[in-house]
Amino acid sequence: MIYCKKCVYPIISVNLEIGEDGICSSCKTFDQFNSLTDDKWKERKKKFEIIVEQIKKNNRSNYDCVIPVSGGKDSYYQTHKIVSDYKLKPLLVTYHGNNYLPEGDLNRDNMRKVFNADHIVWGPSVEVLKKLNILGFEKMGDMNWHAHCGIFTSPIIIAVKFNVPFVIWGEIPWDISGMYKANDFPEFSARVRHEHGLRGYEWNDFIDNSEIKISEKDMIWAKYPSDEE
Repeated sequence: MIYCKKCVYPIISVNLEIGEDGICSSCKTFDQFNSLTDDKWKERKKKFEIIVEQIKKNNRSNYDCVIPVSGGKDSYYQTHKIVSDYKLKPLLVTYHGNNYLPEGDLNRDNMRKVFNADHIVWGPSVEVLKKLNILGFEKMGDMNWHAHCGIFTSPIIIAVKFNVPFVIWGEIPWDISGMYKANDFPEFSARVRHEHGLRGYEWNDFIDNSEIKISEKDMIWAKYPSDEE
């Protein structure tokens, strides 16, 4: 097993590469972000504010954006910025993978009150999750596949159903793991979701198993919208 000399992450981590110097790509990306000047951050902020102005100009009667949230510190900070600083009306969406402690439940549900925001919490049934834990571990060694899928799928489904064209992500894993440089602006796409977030598997790989039965209706939350949608 090879570990990063700086952060001690193992080389088997998803989207991670360790160079000849023994330092991982995530550490190098982190250093790049730390080296960005104030002027660079102002440029990035200006790009974001142009998007915000487009939302305000074009949207009169719908939610301004969807924000996928877990209820943690990142969720609170990004929602605070959107609501308080930019005066947008978001729809908060949470994928519920049945792994919250009571404190986590409290923090998550409190967001609706703190930010005066509508909030959809959506997750598979507990029995389906138990089955997916087993199947994910057997198929790819990752019992948490359902969470990767739900986090990158259910908010997009909700955005399509409510006709909200903007999604505000608090963190993009392929951006911080070193796949791109700090000044790149990678797309979130169906391909990235499928190949990286979902490890190359989709909802239909988990149904019609001989021993563990999961139906198509059990996986509605995992069906990514079509390109046309």
